[in-house]
Amino acid sequence: MSETFCPIPWNFQAIRANGDVRVCCQANVTKNQGVIRKDDGSAYNAGRDNLDEARNANLMKVIRLNMLNGVWSEECGRCKAEEENGLVSRRSYENQQWNMDMYKVVNQTGADGSINSINFPVVYYDLRFGNFCNLKCRMCGPTDSNAWYDDWIKLTGSNKFKDTSGVMEIVDNDVPAFNWPEYEPFWQQLEANIHNIEHVYFAGGEPMLIERHYDFLERCVEAGASKHIVVEYNTNMSTLPSRVTKLWTHFKQVRVGASVDGMGSMQEYQRSPSKWEKTLDNLRKVDALPGI
Repeated sequence: MSETFCPIPWNFQAIRANGDVRVCCQANVTKNQGVIRKDDGSAYNAGRDNLDEARNANLMKVIRLNMLNGVWSEECGRCKAEEENGLVSRRSYENQQWNMDMYKVVNQTGADGSINSINFPVVYYDLRFGNFCNLKCRMCGPTDSNAWYDDWIKLTGSNKFKDTSGVMEIVDNDVPAFNWPEYEPFWQQLEANIHNIEHVYFAGGEPMLIERHYDFLERCVEAGASKHIVVEYNTNMSTLPSRVTKLWTHFKQVRVGASVDGMGSMQEYQRSPSKWEKTLDNLRKVDALPGI
């Protein structure tokens, strides 16, 4: 196996809160923020584009060929730096997680780095269904929380901010780009692949508040696919509806990553307007759930 190989470009797809498709979250530190773009420079977006086409965009083909030839791509720079400093990179643990058949990878990847989705379906998704959130955390901003809109305007004197698809404009407390989950063809594409899915990572916005997240879980259960799927969360733990804990019982495994930076007033300061006692109560509820 090449020392730069990672399964991500063969089995994974990641979608930002604004719907832009990217290589993975580790690539967010690059100038391009890991966004997969068309020849005209515009981003592939889950709210308007075919997700299969994004898998064979030029950037993805180049990354695959580099990985097979032991070359580090710019988008993989964070993993490279971590490994050079003795840390366990995402590349390392994804290889342990997926243990891909390298004979298949080498022989079924095209000479130009392209792949066929039948041979290499997406089994792992990173989904962020918009930026709807109830908190305006100090380390965040309007790209990931709509609760930030008013403060952004007050702090900057502008109703505009930059994101990976250009300048976004806040009008009547709304930015249409973040409503991309209303695009039904995206759901049709996801449903067509539902029996191949093994792992889904949800972040936000706040996933517990996003209705489309529940729609997806319900569709997995209805399709009989949930028992094969691990669902993983990055959640601020400000809310834990019984609706979600009931749905979780149908899944192979549930992993909860709690975005909690301290206790008491420290947590409330960092993640305003959260209430520590409510957060603590929800953490205890998760601890008490079987299999979590």
